[in-house]
Order: sequence, then structure tokens, then C-alpha cells
Amino acid sequence: MNREQKTFRLEIWRGASDGVLQATAKPFALLVAVKLFDVSDALKALISAAPFIGHIFALWYSARFANSRFSKSALAAVPMGVSAAGTAAILFVNEGFAYALWITFAIMCSSLRLPFMSAIYEENYAAERRGRLFSTALTLSIVTAFICHFAFGKLLDVDLRNYRHVIIFTAFAGVVGTVATALIPASSPQQEGARNPLRNLSLVWKHKLFGYVLALWFLTGLANLWVLPLKVVYLAEKERGLNLSPQLVMLLVGVIPEIARLIFTRIWAGIFDRTNFIKVRMLVNLFLAMGIPLFFLTDNIFIIGLGSFLQGVALAGARLAWNLWVTRLAPENQSHVYMSIHIFFTGVRGTFAPLIGFWYLNYFPIRFVGLISTCLICAATLLLLPLLKMGKRF
Repeated sequence: MNREQKTFRLEIWRGASDGVLQATAKPFALLVAVKLFDVSDALKALISAAPFIGHIFALWYSARFANSRFSKSALAAVPMGVSAAGTAAILFVNEGFAYALWITFAIMCSSLRLPFMSAIYEENYAAERRGRLFSTALTLSIVTAFICHFAFGKLLDVDLRNYRHVIIFTAFAGVVGTVATALIPASSPQQEGARNPLRNLSLVWKHKLFGYVLALWFLTGLANLWVLPLKVVYLAEKERGLNLSPQLVMLLVGVIPEIARLIFTRIWAGIFDRTNFIKVRMLVNLFLAMGIPLFFLTDNIFIIGLGSFLQGVALAGARLAWNLWVTRLAPENQSHVYMSIHIFFTGVRGTFAPLIGFWYLNYFPIRFVGLISTCLICAATLLLLPLLKMGKRF
């Protein structure tokens, strides 16, 4: 079995594990915090920011092991194992503050692996098949997440204390993902003299095309990410929202977007492999700009569901592009460095976005949030137009 085949087979297991982790990280973790523990807005923002806090630390993690005797797969597996242990620790807490801290820690650690995963894809998957091969494991993670969203919502509807069963299952899935990742064949990273993460950040202005795309991605991401925790608040809370049941919240925020991702991920993979990345990014933005306002401007469940579906279509393309786009620009053997910078800025916007969202709730009606986000996304899309002429670069 060659490296590509072995990587692909192990990625299937990792993809299934990721689906469970995704369903737990959002919206399950926040839904439990809202419905069962009734934590403060600050802790809700912390839980919402958890994966993005991990993205910030991923810059340090990637730089620290940029020139290491350990394989990239081992360096990706270790934080996954720590995440599984942190998830299991939640079983020993009984109050909201401790729950928020441990779930944040567990989700945060799972994000540290991402720079090395992108480097593994570049090393083991041929460029002309990379999008399709990656999308297969991604599709499996979507199917798993879809099943988990439905099942987790049903469990919470029966009894909110059933969240403990979900935590046990998630910790087990984390162990499976850790083992599968550790077994992927990969070389050691060999980036000389790159242990200072600030030195890596200098690529933002040294590689001007990379920096410009990062800036526009930052604007689009901020417009999308600050509304994510507000979706759960809007649907689940009585005072500021619709007070829907846990199962209906999981359906609208979890199941419906996963159905859209399941349908469109393979389609986006084919588009990514054959199309200028800038066109892909602009098309993703279009679906986001349609879906977000539909979600917030009504209390009609069917229209909210349509908005959620359109956002799922966008997410299918965005997730694929987010993981692979740096392989189009990064020099050979530097994908993990470029990816760590991309992840760092994702972490910055994702950490502050929930704080902005909950600050917004103190002064403005929640239903206007969709209009503000749409304006930001449209602005970022228009600023991408000058890059279309650089199609071959992407």
C-alpha cells in the first residue's frame, strides 16, 4: 500500500472521529451551557471562542516543532489525545464554571493539530487529487456529525443530564482519532530557524498576495463567526429568542447545515481542484450573504431552516478551501508554516467575534445582526475582484 492509499484509509477513521468532535464543539457544548448550567454571557463567549483560542496557540505549536525529529502525524496526534483527556475530565465537574473551562480546554487543544494536517495532505496527496481525497474524509465527518447532532439533541430533550453520555462518547471518539492520526505516514518537519512564531508572522507582509487574501478572509470570517453563538441564543433562550426545544435547536443549527454540507462537499471538491481559488471564495461568500440574514430576520422555522441550509452550502466550500488553500501559495515544505499563520488569524477573529456578538446583544436587537454581517461579507467579496486576473497563481 502506498502512502496516499494508507493516508486515505486512516483519514476515514479520523474523519468519523472529527464528526463527533464537531457536533460536540458546536452547538452541543453551548446548548448545555445555556439550557442546563445557565452560565454568564462571558462564559458562553469563552466556549464559543474555544476552537479559535486553539488556532492562536497553533502558531506557537507549529513554530516550536517546525524542525523536529517527530513526524508530522505524531505532532498532530498529541494535541488530539490531550483533547480527549480534557473531554473526559468534564465527567468529574458539576457546576457551570468548571464545565465551561474544561470544555473550552478540550476544544482548544483539538485545534493545535491543523497546521501539521495540512502539511500531511500536501506531502501524501497528489495536487490534482487533493481536494477529492480530502473531501471523502470530510464527507464522512459530515455524516457522523449529522447523526450526532440528531442523537445528541434527542438525548438532551429526554433529560439535560444526559450530556454526560455524550461526553463519554466524544472522549472515546477522540481516542480513535488520535490513534488513526498517529499511524498516518509522514516525514518530520524540516523548517530551519523558524521556532520564533513572530518570525513566521512576517510572511504576512513579505508575501503580499498571501497577506492580502488573509486580510479579506479575516473580514469575511469575522462577519460569519460573530453570529454563530447568537444563533443558539436566538433559538434557545426565552428572554432574547424563541425558546425552542434542544432537539429543534440542534436540528436548525446542526442537522440542516450538515445535510447541506453532505450534498455539496463533493461538488465543492471538484470545483476546488479545477477552479481559481478566488472564484471559489467569492461563491462561498455569496451563499453566506444569502443565508445569514434569512436566519435572523424571522421567527418562521422554515425560513430559518432555509437560511441554515444556505449557510451549510457555504460551509461545505469554506471548510474545504480553509484547509487546502495555502497549498496553492506556499513554497515546498512550508505549508505548515503558512497554515499556522492562517490558523492564527482565524483564531484571533474567532476569539474576539463572540465577545463582539454578546456585546452587541446589550445594545441592539438580535434580528439586525444578519444585515450587518451581510454588508461585511459583500465588502470583502468586492475587494477580491482585483485578484481574479491572477487565476494561475491560485
